[in-house]
Amino acid sequence: MTKLNFVPSFTKFWLLLSTVICIWDASFVLLRPRTFPGGDLHTFWKPYALYIEIDKLYSDLKDQFVLNQSILNLYECFINVIALCLLFSKCQKTQLSGTFIAILVNAFTFWKTVLYFQYGLPHCLPIKNYIVFIFLYIIPNGFWIFVPLINCIKTVTNAWEVYDQNFEQKSQILNQKLLKDLTKDDQNILEQDKSLSEDNSNEDSQIISDDSDLCEFLSDDDMEIEDIDNLEELEANEIK
Repeated sequence: MTKLNFVPSFTKFWLLLSTVICIWDASFVLLRPRTFPGGDLHTFWKPYALYIEIDKLYSDLKDQFVLNQSILNLYECFINVIALCLLFSKCQKTQLSGTFIAILVNAFTFWKTVLYFQYGLPHCLPIKNYIVFIFLYIIPNGFWIFVPLINCIKTVTNAWEVYDQNFEQKSQILNQKLLKDLTKDDQNILEQDKSLSEDNSNEDSQIISDDSDLCEFLSDDDMEIEDIDNLEELEANEIK
């Protein structure tokens, strides 16, 4: 079956990229304090040394919200992988299922980030350096809000366009097939009419031939009658 691109390529790339980043982020939270500066695993999460100074939720081991959010991130990654596997299938129904899951997981990411932004922003106060705060907190969180939202909108519109185009193509193929079948039926009807006309012509010729034979037969009978009359008349004259 033909593979259809219901989901834009950027959305597929985003699902893969967000899976890698979310696993990295969730691992930092779940492995604390070993991932903190001075921990034996900090080498793999060095950029977080500056981030935890701005986002104090990431440095608070007692806050359960970040912990639960990181667990949800792992569920999100699992759903991303399922969506990608379905989207690269050759079955259209499977692709549609992957499209639905891709829309769902992007919506999930959008609302999860909005919720985290609303909950975590008060924990960032007071802000010491606004430039660092904007580049390390506002822009990354804003990126994780607007990109999933754009992906949802773009995926819905793209899927509708692809489905509509595929429906039109199938309709054209069906119409061509029906037209071809009708043309064949018309040809069969013409051939039947032609055959019937030939049969009728042959019957008319046979009738005409029979009529001609009958006329010849009647003409011969008339000649015989006339000969008999002449013979009788000749015999009568001889008797006189």
